[in-house]
Amino acid sequence: MRRLPRIFLLVLALSLSLLPYPAPAKDHQEKTTDFIKRYLSVTPPNGWEMEQESQGGFMTGMFEDCTAYVQKDGSLGVMVCPVLGEKQSFADTRKDFMQDSHFSLHDRCLIGKDEELAILLVPLKNDREDKQGAVFIVVNKEPMIDGGSGGKDILQKASPMLRLFTHFDWPKKIFEGKAE
Repeated sequence: MRRLPRIFLLVLALSLSLLPYPAPAKDHQEKTTDFIKRYLSVTPPNGWEMEQESQGGFMTGMFEDCTAYVQKDGSLGVMVCPVLGEKQSFADTRKDFMQDSHFSLHDRCLIGKDEELAILLVPLKNDREDKQGAVFIVVNKEPMIDGGSGGKDILQKASPMLRLFTHFDWPKKIFEGKAE
């Protein structure tokens, strides 16, 4: 059974729940911009590039605060969206997602994945109250069925990119292919 549509709908629901309040929009945008610069803007590793924003493209609307990185061959992409805890804390967002059986908790990180898509809710390391974090969405264009990609799962395949986000509390086992 394919879980991709259900997980994608959860991502959309999360994105809609994270939209800022209209009144403090300028203040929210300043905080979001600072958060993105500090935590989500990294120099991609060899073979990766930051997706350039295009007018009318997919990184507008509900994903406008997200940052996308793609492998140069287009086979894998990582989109990172901030969770600033203004409307709902990161911990509350994680709790909402834990209600879905497709997600499992690994230390402080919540993971939902299959061969084509992985969604990770990861808090900041230094935020022990879990108020802020990010949603990492890994999309694999080439499903890894029957040991494809050298037997690596989607998170191992994305690990060169994910490891660069050093301010987040990653469980080590996700880079070893041990996160179910």
